Amino acid sequence: RSATSGSSGTPVSVLRSQRSWAHHHANIFRQWRWFGLAVGHPYAYLWGLALDSEGREQAARKDLFFNRRRCSAFALDASHARAFYERLRRDPVRFLYGYPSAVAMFADEVGRAGLDGRALGLEAAITTAEVLKEEQRYRIAETFGCPVADSYGCAEVGVVGIECEHGALHQTVESVMVETLPAEDGRVELLLTDLHNVTQPVIRYRIGDLMAPREFPCTCARGLPMLGRVFG
Repeated sequence: RSATSGSSGTPVSVLRSQRSWAHHHANIFRQWRWFGLAVGHPYAYLWGLALDSEGREQAARKDLFFNRRRCSAFALDASHARAFYERLRRDPVRFLYGYPSAVAMFADEVGRAGLDGRALGLEAAITTAEVLKEEQRYRIAETFGCPVADSYGCAEVGVVGIECEHGALHQTVESVMVETLPAEDGRVELLLTDLHNVTQPVIRYRIGDLMAPREFPCTCARGLPMLGRVFG
């Protein structure tokens, strides 16, 4: 069962098959490889955290298994940011992964505290689950001195687009079909189809996200078609 956060007003749950779930994670790991990262490399995870003890214990087991250091995105004030920074200095990671707002907030608190974000030696900051704003991208890159890469997707169909090191958002064509409807201001509305969910098929799903026209071709030569900038 894959559930949305309910940011659109009504939470939605979809039953996704193992193959759909596998494609979702394979696309996450594929993007990591584009930046020289791999499963098993230690990383900082700026994400949510359950309130109940059982949920926290489950999260702790997953964090241990995936070799990640979690920082709750919902309790990221100055003191928590400093404590997490000091933890990463003692126990280094290769990259950051999480909500754009949380990663940007962590960068802001590190800067306000006068700490050296580049001393963490990060190789990348990968964001997901929210729209990455350009000012957030700049603040993260400036603080940590590493490339910032976004990924686009949703809980209902998984990862739809992953950004390469050249700044282009590439469609995960083996996993999700993207169709469009005309919208305002030259943009288009996205329709998404999960190609591997036989448990609860999601076909031409009108998610409500808008996409701008592609601004430039990509020279990475990976053969995946490009998506334009997506607005949630």
